[in-house]
Amino acid sequence: MLAARNWIHSFDLTLSASPASLAQKQKVRGPLAEGWLYRTAIRQALHELRRVRRQNRFERLLAPFRQAPQTPEQLYEAEVEQANVRTVLAATGRGG
Repeated sequence: MLAARNWIHSFDLTLSASPASLAQKQKVRGPLAEGWLYRTAIRQALHELRRVRRQNRFERLLAPFRQAPQTPEQLYEAEVEQANVRTVLAATGRGG
């Protein structure tokens, strides 16, 4: 579970469903308060888990379309390799 792996995130979720947020709800008092707080915490945790799962799914689907920006060294290496391939192809008579 996400909350078990990331204690800071778990702490943030706990704070958002804390008695401070309970105090904002005027009609939730007495024996109803504990149940409301429990349901609120569960709903927020489920919402967060769904959000993270959705984000991970879209990142996984879009990963093939994203390319990391190339460094100048990588651009130079690609250019040198391409020049070497062209030299070999020209020597074998297959180059264009």
